[in-house]
Amino acid sequence: MFSAKIVSSKNFTWVQKKILNTSIIQLEDIFNSKKFKSTVINFKSPYTKKKRFLENNEYSNLEIYNELMIVAEFYVELDDSTPERKIIGYTYPSQKNYLYL
Repeated sequence: MFSAKIVSSKNFTWVQKKILNTSIIQLEDIFNSKKFKSTVINFKSPYTKKKRFLENNEYSNLEIYNELMIVAEFYVELDDSTPERKIIGYTYPSQKNYLYL
């Protein structure tokens, strides 16, 4: 089961945090849905028409789905102190289940 948690949200108002929490709930609903699972597993590349993602390191669609779902909790750290920055998000190889936005 996929879940996401906001561990830090710097410079966000109460209203913005409420919107973020609603978005997290929607994200969890999507990742845990049967439709998402079916879409990933049955995905066909528009380029090759094969039931595989491009540049997939030889993983099958099911293996890719399982990798996505292995991370039981996904932590998000948000910082709105530099709104003009170009980077949307980043992570570190040692922190597979942590995303900085």
